[in-house]
Amino acid sequence: MPRIIGAYALESGDAAQRRRLITSILDHGLGTGFEVPILSHDFAQEQEWFWNLMPTASSHVLTMVTRTMEELSNDPRYGLASEDPRGRNRAISELEKVQGLVQDMNAGGGPHVGAIEIQSAPQASDPATACAHFLQSLKELASWDWHGASLCVEHCDALVPWHAPAKGFLSLHDEIDIVRKIRSMHVSTRVGITLNWGRSAIELRDADAVQQHIRQCLSTDTLLGLMYSGTSPVASEFGPAWSDAHCPMRCPPHDPDGESTSLLSDEAIHASRILAGRAPAYEGIKVSMRPLESSVSSKIATIQRCASALDLAWEDLRDARNQRRELEAQTSGSN
Repeated sequence: MPRIIGAYALESGDAAQRRRLITSILDHGLGTGFEVPILSHDFAQEQEWFWNLMPTASSHVLTMVTRTMEELSNDPRYGLASEDPRGRNRAISELEKVQGLVQDMNAGGGPHVGAIEIQSAPQASDPATACAHFLQSLKELASWDWHGASLCVEHCDALVPWHAPAKGFLSLHDEIDIVRKIRSMHVSTRVGITLNWGRSAIELRDADAVQQHIRQCLSTDTLLGLMYSGTSPVASEFGPAWSDAHCPMRCPPHDPDGESTSLLSDEAIHASRILAGRAPAYEGIKVSMRPLESSVSSKIATIQRCASALDLAWEDLRDARNQRRELEAQTSGSN
């Protein structure tokens, strides 16, 4: 299964360190590709060197979340679910640019794009109306030729009445319903849901409850991506409680490679990864650290910590699969 690294969450803004970080991730074999904040202001200036650095057969995920949040900071009506036609059309136009890039990359014999993550922005005053607009937007996007790449609705924390949101977009239930409606239209583009562990925890205010979101996607056969970020229920170096700041994994106090208050633990990764099984088309790691000016070696250790937890879960999945096969063989032989 492809393992995607959201390295941009670890970047400090120093161009030289950014190159060293990307190179070190490749050298350590920590992932098969990267989650790329396509069209974001920072990445737009450095596309050429980044793609030239990527191995020919590598597969990547393009995310619109950074660009979406940049646009929302200037115009709260921007987004694929917007009630404002201009805001919605601007979001669709942005994805038209992305579609052109995907076409060039996936037809070019070099690094290619496996998925594009889109979001059901903006916050909606009327969820029913927002759902209708998001359905219409996704219908149009799915009708385009994405040259083998999937369209993934990345679930961000939804707008709920019991606490202030970090992003506050559509509910997972509504996003799944819209994805299923698009699939019923028999479009050629593969469409599904990507879950981010930390964003689900932010919405649900409960680490254990994240499995509810995974089960919702599994029961509807819509889970295409599973990304791992953390969050903290208390104020920390990563911001106020429940910030969407990509906390690294929980670790003892004063351990520089993690965050002692993070809800993203070895147990949480193991439980969610075992539950998801082989359903996702890709998995990924998007963790940050403080300070962002930390050394590249510290940042690599932060990623490795999460990668090791995922590797252990995969070992257990393989062991369980082998045990089932042995049991089936014994049962078949006895008959």
